[in-house]
Amino acid sequence: MAQPSESDIVTVMSITGLSDRSVIVQALQSKDNNVEAVMNDYFDSPENFSNKYSWDEDVFGSSREGDSSSANNSKNPSFAIHPAEGNQVIYGSDPGYYGTHIAPSRPPSRANNRSPIARMVDMTTSDFPGAAPNSQHDEDALVQQAMIESLKSSNSPQGLPPPPPQQSGVTPTVDSGVHFGPANRDDYKTEEWAMVPAKRREPDPDASARKRNPDTPVFLRCRDESGWASHRVGGVLTILHNIPAARNALLRIGIQPDYGYGNNSEWWKGTIILPPDRLALKEAQASDIWEPTVYPPWSDEIHRLVAFLDNTERSYGTADILAEAHEAHSGIEISGDRERDFFQKLNQDPSRERDVFRASIDAVTTTVSATGKSSTTQQSEFTILLSEFSKDQLLMAESLYSIWDMMFFTHTGESGEGSESSQMASITKPSEVLAFRIGAEGLPTAIEIPETLYIDRYLSSHLDEMRQIQKELVDIHTAYQKSRELEQKLTQWVNPKTGKAWDRRVMDKVGIKRCQERITQIKNRACWRNHEQAHAQGDDTDYYLPDHEGDPTLLPEEAEVVAHYEAQVQRLEANLARIDQVMNDEILPRRKALEIFSRHVSSLLTVPSSDPRWNPTHRYTLRGVINDHRKVFIRKRETSLMELDEDSAPAEQWWKLSCEEDNGYMVASEATTFEAIAREACGIGCKPILIYATESAMDEAPDSLPEPLKTFVRFDNRHFKMELTQAEAEQPDPLQEMSHLSTLRAAGLYLKKKRSTDSMDSMATNQASAGDIDEDMRDASLDGGLGNDGALGQDPDVQELVDTSVMDNSLSDQQPSLLPTVSPPAQEMQERANVPLMTRPLSGIFEPTTTSVDMRDI
Repeated sequence: MAQPSESDIVTVMSITGLSDRSVIVQALQSKDNNVEAVMNDYFDSPENFSNKYSWDEDVFGSSREGDSSSANNSKNPSFAIHPAEGNQVIYGSDPGYYGTHIAPSRPPSRANNRSPIARMVDMTTSDFPGAAPNSQHDEDALVQQAMIESLKSSNSPQGLPPPPPQQSGVTPTVDSGVHFGPANRDDYKTEEWAMVPAKRREPDPDASARKRNPDTPVFLRCRDESGWASHRVGGVLTILHNIPAARNALLRIGIQPDYGYGNNSEWWKGTIILPPDRLALKEAQASDIWEPTVYPPWSDEIHRLVAFLDNTERSYGTADILAEAHEAHSGIEISGDRERDFFQKLNQDPSRERDVFRASIDAVTTTVSATGKSSTTQQSEFTILLSEFSKDQLLMAESLYSIWDMMFFTHTGESGEGSESSQMASITKPSEVLAFRIGAEGLPTAIEIPETLYIDRYLSSHLDEMRQIQKELVDIHTAYQKSRELEQKLTQWVNPKTGKAWDRRVMDKVGIKRCQERITQIKNRACWRNHEQAHAQGDDTDYYLPDHEGDPTLLPEEAEVVAHYEAQVQRLEANLARIDQVMNDEILPRRKALEIFSRHVSSLLTVPSSDPRWNPTHRYTLRGVINDHRKVFIRKRETSLMELDEDSAPAEQWWKLSCEEDNGYMVASEATTFEAIAREACGIGCKPILIYATESAMDEAPDSLPEPLKTFVRFDNRHFKMELTQAEAEQPDPLQEMSHLSTLRAAGLYLKKKRSTDSMDSMATNQASAGDIDEDMRDASLDGGLGNDGALGQDPDVQELVDTSVMDNSLSDQQPSLLPTVSPPAQEMQERANVPLMTRPLSGIFEPTTTSVDMRDI
């Protein structure tokens, strides 16, 4: 360790006022001879500075247990390696057992006191001390003895309370006095230790809350909320479905199955539908729990989802099966990244329709050396561009084009003479749908996302322009690096011993503050001394006031220290002024010019231009953004019955779809703006997936669904109608309740009138007429319904799945309700003519019955 210089020692001693030279030397050596660091350490805690860097020999003269009478005993506590007496295992907390000044550090060593379990282990080795068991009986006896000894050793030591009984279930969050101890029971109930899920899956909303609004898109929810299994495949598919060319391409993937896509009422929330051959395979391996899950063909599931997004009456479904189904296909390398695997499957699909999603790219590596120039080309394909840059690499990115420049224009080495190697990639065959995912670690800062994207800047048809752009980008990068190096040389100080860089401006400001604080301390001390001297001489002038004008009278040594600090302040302020002048006159103007030129280069082939060479034509529009598996943003074309102008562009609206726990997992849809999407989905920490499409992809006519898919969706909608019908039947009808109350009130009025007419005081005993009946009783309904006018015909779709023999007249022509047919009870009393007959209210619970339906009859 290097010795500090004499000037550093004198400086610290003069500033701190310490006279112990050894303390100053020790402090400087511990701080790598950094005077500023030693001063900061001193001013942070002057009272502990000497103790921290002084050496105390007293502890070496104390006894083994520590000298309690030593002055340094409070600083250097002693420890009891073993208990004071006996060989008890330390259990619980009893500080008084070991004394008030001695802390236990660990239980006593068992080097010479082997545990029963350790002795059993030794039986299997040649080092077992004693006779090994000669029979199974002897071995069982030794095992039993070892278990007994182990249970004994787990009990509490003598003099302490026994451990509490074993707890089971969920322990409370508050301290209830229950503590866990060693396992000391002979047996435990297995059911008390069964594993339970840490978070239960939330139930789906009621059927009425899952009904789709015809004007809003359908949401494909990720039902697994755990972080490692969550995915955004559903959001990707929802956006692709709103691009006609992508939707048609998805329908054309694979072949139409012979079994007609099957049917299951729980498919919409993740139940697998298997073709007959895979169903037989699943049944064959049902007894083997280690066999992988049998999934349906990938193309079958994607066809179902496209049809579901087309015509479902549900507000949401799930794409979990699709995200996992491709794992059953051989030849697909599974990365665990489900969005990436989804696009990889699209790329490997053998049908020609994959060209909608697939783009071809050439990566050219050019090497220039003294011997000449050489280049190599590597061709590849992609369906999604993945930006795997770290946060540090994305710090300088300002827009999506900046990230693309980092991917397509890469270089190593330095421009100029000598060897230079550069790489440039170009798109040889663009796709109609372009997907891009940003940030493997999340965006470090918000970036600009273009709503209209031009990719001419990266097309192989503009190779000459691309080479010019790459050269200018390299020049900008080189100039910027030189500017950074000049700034670092001016503003950074690197500790030669540790290699750690410090900002000179920060260090100078801290140094100025410390010096000014020290000057203030010296002057305040001098003010107080002057005040005491004046008071002793009978002078009533109070010199020790915060607003006292003038400087106090300093001692010669104080004046010397103050002058030293003031000189330091002037020197540090001069350094700050020089740094600011160089930054403002040289570095910042040059950097501003680079930013202007960089914006010009970034606009080449990315914004419309009057120069035909630099005017982009390959145009994409942003169709959707996904940042979270619970949210998706979709740009949807609005259809209108009246076209005011045939040449006008169709109206489009951004929609935000969300399905979150805070809203009870009900799908919320709201119109939004692109600016709001950019703030929410492309801000700091976001990992957005962006999907663009060409105008031709949006103008393509959508294909009609095949008849088997129409049947599949129609059947699923009927299942949903059954859920709605059953939910409505299980809820009480307000009209029926009102009619029921009216009947009860009418019955009460009638009985009151009956008692009145049957009494001995009645003026007309046993003589009643219709005029004697109260008007409320006259208007009472006979059956609690609306009469024949309220009858409604049944939905033909529901009739095929529900036994119409259990249907009753509906109560509303807006919301049909199915009620059970109940035979009227026998009359409890016989009344005269024109008197409404009192009956019991209708009761019962509707339970729909299903009949087997042939798919061909649908």
